[in-house]
Amino acid sequence: MPERRRDLVGPDAGTADASGFHSFAAGIFLAEGWRAGRPQDFTLIDTADSEHLAVLAAGEAGLDEIVALSGPASLAKIISRSANFNISVEVAAREAAGGPALRDAVFRIAEGYAGLKRDPRYMDFDDLPVKLAAMMGDPETRAVVAGRFSRALAVSPRTLNPLQVKIAWRLPEYRWNVCAAGDVPQSVYWFRGSGVRSIRDFPELFAPAAAVKLEDNYRRLGAVGDGATSF
Repeated sequence: MPERRRDLVGPDAGTADASGFHSFAAGIFLAEGWRAGRPQDFTLIDTADSEHLAVLAAGEAGLDEIVALSGPASLAKIISRSANFNISVEVAAREAAGGPALRDAVFRIAEGYAGLKRDPRYMDFDDLPVKLAAMMGDPETRAVVAGRFSRALAVSPRTLNPLQVKIAWRLPEYRWNVCAAGDVPQSVYWFRGSGVRSIRDFPELFAPAAAVKLEDNYRRLGAVGDGATSF
């Protein structure tokens, strides 16, 4: 990717950051997280660690039978869904076809889970956008972070959930220096709360914005099809 940027843009490409959203958020915390009490040596909890914490939280709440019934992965996914879709744990549990007993149990487990990672040295994957949005709620911090970027390009905004779009809206020093490129029908990260609204509502959210439709599909030209068929 760095080589491609350099070939397309030239020497100025070295001043650009290119990454996935969560990697980008982690980089901001490394550079500016101290403003929110986040040490530079924080640890990102992976999926296996999240499931382990869910088991520990269930044990501390005396709900080991829920783990045996639902499994740690299912519990961790419900907690993750509540963060990504910005909904309560109870709603996430209900959407997972859980009854009142499961909803209450998952709520208690989620509280314990949050308590176990309350230490600022730890964040899970879903914490990155949530904590970044909270950190940028402070006007001074937002100005410092936004000042790092004069322009923002969201190559696949359909992969962003509403919270991530909100962060992107706050990123550049001037809102009209934001460009997005995407395909409305696609929503490949729906499990993280993304959807077609991220690209569909872009012109309104970043008004006044111009929408340019690229209607020629170069992936299906005759020569491309013939070439693929020949293999």
